[in-house]
Amino acid sequence: MTVEDLREEISIELENIVRTLEELSALQRDTEGREPTIREKTAAAAFLAQFYNGIENILKRISRYHAVHLPAGDTWHIELFRWFCDPPYPPLPSLFDSSLASDLAPYRKFRHVVHHSYGFQLDWERMAEGIDKVDQVYRRFKTKLEDYLNSGSSPNRVGDFWTFSASFREKKNALLYEPMLFLKMEVIHSPGA
Repeated sequence: MTVEDLREEISIELENIVRTLEELSALQRDTEGREPTIREKTAAAAFLAQFYNGIENILKRISRYHAVHLPAGDTWHIELFRWFCDPPYPPLPSLFDSSLASDLAPYRKFRHVVHHSYGFQLDWERMAEGIDKVDQVYRRFKTKLEDYLNSGSSPNRVGDFWTFSASFREKKNALLYEPMLFLKMEVIHSPGA
């Protein structure tokens, strides 16, 4: 994959994310002042899940550009996310400082919930918290992504190598396994959520 290919693929994903967020915003306006129907809640949940899917697609493309094989196993979504947290898995860039990682983690987890639960179980008030924050979270992610794409160290050359330490793993695990947002009931899910 060339740098031009990477930039083009990322641009397409960003356009898809923006379109998704526009639809989510329109749905939120349509339901203002009233309880959304189950269909509207389910649509909003799908849009929130698609938001994170777009970010994950970008992470996969950057990994492929740097010739880093995607993680395998039940927790590959968590591991891929973790690779782009501060400090990153070499040679990948750091796209998520601790604040952004903390704000994005519920969307990753919620995407899992959407695929393994029912629309009538969704709690709109709790989802609305995620909907209200999603534009700001997206802008922060896009800024970090643009910094990476425009930096002298990426995407044209490989960054410094770093060895994971036990303390890093412990810190990340504490961040990545926080309680699930957006559901009115506790959902039992696999560790790969």
